[in-house]
Amino acid sequence: IRGFSARNDLYRDGQLDIGRYYRDPFDTETVEVLTGPSSVLFGRGSTGGAINSVSKKPRLDPLQSADASVGSDGLGRVTADVNAPLSTSSALRVNAMAHTSGTAGRDEVYSQRGGVSAVVALGLGTATQGTLGFVHQSDWGRPDYGAPWIDIASANQISHPAARTWTYFYGFKNDYSRDNADMATAEIRRQVNASWQARNQLRYAWFNRSFRATEPGVAPLVAPGTPEDSIFVTRTVRGVTSSESFLSDQASLS
Repeated sequence: IRGFSARNDLYRDGQLDIGRYYRDPFDTETVEVLTGPSSVLFGRGSTGGAINSVSKKPRLDPLQSADASVGSDGLGRVTADVNAPLSTSSALRVNAMAHTSGTAGRDEVYSQRGGVSAVVALGLGTATQGTLGFVHQSDWGRPDYGAPWIDIASANQISHPAARTWTYFYGFKNDYSRDNADMATAEIRRQVNASWQARNQLRYAWFNRSFRATEPGVAPLVAPGTPEDSIFVTRTVRGVTSSESFLSDQASLS
């Protein structure tokens, strides 16, 4: 935001979301972006601002919708959104998603993910409302560092990526990327009077991440006129496995 990274300034329903995963918008109602320093509202963060994703909530009118998309490079996507009233003051809303795609112009590279979100709300239309929700998302695929960069040791020649066909994959077929994100949230709201509302939200989230990726590289400088077929390409394997969990409670009066 404004040229600054917002990786640590991502929020879901006003509460910090620390997970490092692709946030698919299948259960997103709106996205709010606050530009500029925001520590007064959100505490320590970057200079750029903050991004808040507002999730879809249950409501008292029934809703059923589904969407399907297909496209080039193996794109396929299906989403579903169902809202079911349970009584005159309660409802259940479920969203689900499945997505698969390749990468334009690249062989052996793909990305797939699936997710489900379920939220039940009680006391809708009354002074006291409560919601209990759970969202799960899984991502898996094969990462890609692209083509190696060739630095020409001459001021008169332009450095460039390897000229070999762009579809060539320099990694290994057992390279992989796996991400799982799970989040359980409980919220209660109380309308104190016409001007004030009290709110408390409790969340427990846990994230698992694992990947292995191969980075191609060449010598720091290549002599001018060197045929690309004679340039030796190295492959550096990088990987990580991590697990994080996060428990937070947020209270507000507005």
